[in-house]
Amino acid sequence: MNLGLLCGAMLVLLTGPAAAQVTTFDVFGVRVGDGPEAVTRALTEKGFFKDVELRGPTFDEQVALRRNKIDLGSAKGAVKEITYRRDSNKISIMFTAWPDGEKVTRVFYRPNITQADCPAFKNAAQQKYGVGIEYAGEWIDRPVEKPNGFSERKLDETVSIAAKCSAGSRYLAMDLFGAQKMQNQMLDKADGEVKHDF
Repeated sequence: MNLGLLCGAMLVLLTGPAAAQVTTFDVFGVRVGDGPEAVTRALTEKGFFKDVELRGPTFDEQVALRRNKIDLGSAKGAVKEITYRRDSNKISIMFTAWPDGEKVTRVFYRPNITQADCPAFKNAAQQKYGVGIEYAGEWIDRPVEKPNGFSERKLDETVSIAAKCSAGSRYLAMDLFGAQKMQNQMLDKADGEVKHDF
């Protein structure tokens, strides 16, 4: 048997699952990529009610804004953020307008807890999200890349979860890392040219 082939097979066996790991995170059943209807359905099932809805431009309206075809005040065709409440707990869902509609790119949950509740809060987060990869004090759903072999960076498609509980800050946040960059690249393509308007 070829020693190089054997070593290659062993390397795949030892590193394959870790490198291929992609998990799916959710907060109260809400996932990155969900639309407004799916979010409302998931949170209503958990006892939340819609409190405030902010609207902004759709993807097509953003292209029109770049071309000065419409003014910002009239561009309100997409959901930008919805805040839900359950008792004194609050969750804000931020959406990004993509060509196929608005999708969740950030979830920010503020529980109404005291500092004495922090150990239980952190333990619950560890139990639920600990299947992810621990990186820089949060969990991420896929491995980081090392473009030059030394430094690490999260891929734009990386979804992260951060659970913080201290005297001044108590929250659980889920984010799509490169949402703004990916949207800008799509807008540049839709607009026909790359913008260098710094």
